[in-house]
Amino acid sequence: MFNLNEGDFIYNDTTFKHFEEAQTSCLEAKKYHKSGYYKKALEEYNSSLDSLERFLSLCKFDKAALSPKTRILLIFVVVNIVGNIKNCYTELKEPYKLSVFLKILEEIVETIGQHEKNLSAEQFMLYQKIKQEIELDPEDIEFAEAKAILEKSHQAIIDNSDDPTFIELVSNYEKCCSYEQFLVPSKGYVTEDSSSCFIATATYSTSAHPDIDTFRNFRDKKLLTNPVGQGLVSLYYKISPSIANYVKRQPVIKSFLRQQLEHLAEWMRSRQVKS
Repeated sequence: MFNLNEGDFIYNDTTFKHFEEAQTSCLEAKKYHKSGYYKKALEEYNSSLDSLERFLSLCKFDKAALSPKTRILLIFVVVNIVGNIKNCYTELKEPYKLSVFLKILEEIVETIGQHEKNLSAEQFMLYQKIKQEIELDPEDIEFAEAKAILEKSHQAIIDNSDDPTFIELVSNYEKCCSYEQFLVPSKGYVTEDSSSCFIATATYSTSAHPDIDTFRNFRDKKLLTNPVGQGLVSLYYKISPSIANYVKRQPVIKSFLRQQLEHLAEWMRSRQVKS
């Protein structure tokens, strides 16, 4: 695993702390991965990507650019995480999720190839090794079907998934790609509809209801514009997928919660939080 050191860039301690958290989560994930606890490993890999996203968001806030060397190092940190996620889904025999992360891995490797002349000897060897590994597609009918669907519409696999960890993994990766400090461009694997408002989407059984647009607007205009709100949104993304899964299976709670959310959306609109 390639590491960034605090001397690789000039940021405050809080910014670098998020990168250290990403490294710690990745190491924990590898322990679970090695022991065969693949789902737990995926949760830790997700925490690692989430910390990287927060690191990048603070880099953007500081308005300072990472050096070319450091940006390449960051790609190798992410390719290590994505490669391990792919391997977890291989072991879990989940071809649709595997196909998504194999595609993501291919895109990262393509980006690394564009910077080949700037790679160290160690990085170049790892780059060649990953290239060889991704050329060996699993010989599986289900995987071939999943890959075919992904080539037509990557959104179909993600939008139809009821696995919150999988959605969060792709979402957090996409968020990393949205920052210019990260060299891999976003491919739009997760739309706003599928990456947010987990509980409301589960309650309304759709992500297209006008009330959900109101909640998103509140998030974007009221919460994401200040540090406290950003912290609340980050907490929501961590706890809401498991709550949403529970709500889906409980009709009584789902009905009650919908009534409350409808009242909340109406109140927000009365306060000029428009959808």
